[in-house]
Amino acid sequence: RPDFGTIRYMSLDGVPEDITLSQGSIEHDLEQRDFTINAIARLKNTDTLIDPLGGKQDISSKVIKCVNTPEVVFYSDPARIIRAIRFKIQLGFDYDLELNKYFQNTDFELLQTLNKERLRQEVEKCLKVSSRKSIIEFNTMGNEFLSIIFDKQSLSLNIK
Repeated sequence: RPDFGTIRYMSLDGVPEDITLSQGSIEHDLEQRDFTINAIARLKNTDTLIDPLGGKQDISSKVIKCVNTPEVVFYSDPARIIRAIRFKIQLGFDYDLELNKYFQNTDFELLQTLNKERLRQEVEKCLKVSSRKSIIEFNTMGNEFLSIIFDKQSLSLNIK
């Protein structure tokens, strides 16, 4: 277990990425991630996985689960709401019960705190995966979600 340095991990897109630990342990770093499926690390030059939050099992179960409560995860970065949607349509996963309940009971007001450009980028990432699946999932989120994204944020997209 490194106390400092660089750790290489495989992103869900299949691209190796490096992170540098700035403080604390790798476990602490992984606990700061958004979803358990993104909170797995492999020690450099070994086959040893560090998976304190059960991300490997969640990948096997095809479930998207927050590393903390959805309220905590999304408050720290509301763009993670759109990321959850993208992972669902990209990977064919489902939300776990807690995340599904959150989406059914939230008003999505946190999305209004996002910079309009960042929101647009996240929505476009979803649309690039599948515009049809994205639109279906956006509709599933409900009128409050759609209103905040397209009306209150005045988001416009160039869909080809």
